[in-house]
Amino acid sequence: MTNALYVPKTFPLAILPTPLVEARSLSQWLGGPRILFKRDDLIGFGFGGNKVRALEHYVAAALDEKADTIVTGAGPQSNHVRATAAAARVAGLDVVGILHNARPERSEGNLLLNEILGAEIRFTNDAVRSSVDQGILKVAEELRRDGRRPYVIPRGGTSGLGSVGYVLCVREMVHQLEEIDAA
Repeated sequence: MTNALYVPKTFPLAILPTPLVEARSLSQWLGGPRILFKRDDLIGFGFGGNKVRALEHYVAAALDEKADTIVTGAGPQSNHVRATAAAARVAGLDVVGILHNARPERSEGNLLLNEILGAEIRFTNDAVRSSVDQGILKVAEELRRDGRRPYVIPRGGTSGLGSVGYVLCVREMVHQLEEIDAA
């Protein structure tokens, strides 16, 4: 038996490991539990956030499949769609983001960043979040009919492949905790 962990191909985006920072004052205020924060806001890509960990695997898979466009979706201020737009652009891919609800009067926050990154944004005009799932499939089929090669990332980036980034994050934290305890 081996301790080897199979890791799918990656398209490196993140600066890893991200810091593990002790919250001494909070631990003291709570009366003793040791609390540490994983600072994935310092991941060094796409305005930060843990979504980048999954995107390293999704983008690699999209490139392996010779995709030319990534199609994904979530809410109007989605960190996932924003990070996907940044990752797709770095990889030379187009991106279509499907967002639930209707387009707001003004683009702000992540929606504005998506537009700056050149993502094509489509709204479902439906407040039900699952409307994004049908929208992703519909757009992917449209792109195929037009001769494009879409790669679909499920709403919010949730899938087995996406979870690999978080499994590796746990492994990263274990190593960091071992180093802290050894110090």
